[in-house]
This record gives sequence, structure tokens and C-alpha cells, in this order.
Amino acid sequence: MQQPDMEEVMVDSTCCRAHQAPAGARKTSGPQAIGITRGALNTKIHAVCDALGNPLRFVLTPGQRHVSKPVPELLDGLQAKALLADKAYDRDKIVQAAEKRGMQVIIPCRVNRKKTSASWTDTATRRGT
Repeated sequence: MQQPDMEEVMVDSTCCRAHQAPAGARKTSGPQAIGITRGALNTKIHAVCDALGNPLRFVLTPGQRHVSKPVPELLDGLQAKALLADKAYDRDKIVQAAEKRGMQVIIPCRVNRKKTSASWTDTATRRGT
């Protein structure tokens, strides 16, 4: 098994449509992380991966939960040099949580963002984008 490459960690999420009868599961097993989005029952899988793409942690949430909500929880205890994510994760709470852990935040700024991230601007300039 490969050792995790903690140079960078990446965060992303995806939706999974729940089975047509998810409500039939036993209620005594705890929360089911199923929510309604676009008229269907969905679950979101949020994951943090190392620089090689190997999953380090994941969490399940109801489908209507915003992708940025569980990120601070996923970052707890991780020691990495940088956090990579897409525009959906451009939130002050995530930036602060990552910087508190000593990570450089590399997240493109949302179009309506008033305060842009200096690290993203520097990275984009180096890449020529």
C-alpha cells in the first residue's frame, strides 16, 4: 500500500441518488444522510484526498447540504502544505480553517467575491491563466 502524499490535499463532493425506497430502511440505525434535491432523494459524498488522489476521509450528508459545510470537519487533524478545491469551496470559513492548520489555500475565487485570495491570484499568474 502506498504512503499518503500529504504535500497537497484536495476536497470535492458528488451526489448519489438514493434507492427508490430509501425510507424503508430501519429508523433505529441513526441518521441516514438522505435529503431531497430536485425532487429526488439524494446523498452527498464529501471526500478529502491526498496529492496522489487516494481518499483520506469522507463523510455523507443529505443531498440539500451545501458542499462547503463539512470541510472543516474533514480537515481536522490533517497536516498538509496546501488545500486544493474548486469555486464552490471559496468560503471564509474554509480558508480560515485551512490557514489555521498551516495550509496554503488554492481555491479559485467566486465571480461575486468581494475580497479575492492573494494565493489564488499568485498561482493563476504563475500558471498563465
